[in-house]
Amino acid sequence: MKYKQKIIPEVLTNSATFYNQPKKKIGLFLIAYYEKNLKGKSVKNLSTGITINFTTDGQRKISKGSAAYSKKAMLLIKLIDILKYAEFSNFGLRKDSDVKNLIGFINFKAKVKIDNKIENVRIAIKMYNNGKFFYSMDVNKKPTM
Repeated sequence: MKYKQKIIPEVLTNSATFYNQPKKKIGLFLIAYYEKNLKGKSVKNLSTGITINFTTDGQRKISKGSAAYSKKAMLLIKLIDILKYAEFSNFGLRKDSDVKNLIGFINFKAKVKIDNKIENVRIAIKMYNNGKFFYSMDVNKKPTM
C-alpha cells in the first residue's frame, strides 16, 4: 500500500524550553505532559477509522520503555494530530513471549515536518483484548526526500 498522508503536522524543537536539556528532564516532561494533556483522551485515525484511547499503558511506555529526546517531546505535543493523520503500515502478530491478552500491533507511519524538514515517524499501537494499548514513537534516522 502506497503512503498517501495529505496533512503533515509541524513542530519546531528549538522553540521548546526543554531543547538540548538532559534526557532525565525531557523524560519528566514527557510523563507530566502525557498525564495532563493526553491521558483519558482519544483520537480517531482517519486511515483506519480506529479510535485510539490514551491510557496509563501509554504513559508507562514513555517513562520506562522509551528513549527521551527533544524531537520526541515535541512529537508528543502534536501526538493527537500525528495519530489522526498517520497512515496504516501493517499489522504484527504477538510473539509467544508477549502477555496473553495482547492481540498484536497496529503499525503506522506518519510524515511530520520537524524543524522545517519532513521526517518519517513510526508509531506502534499495541492492541489488547480489553481494548487498551500503548504506543512507541520514533523518528527515522534518514529524512524523507
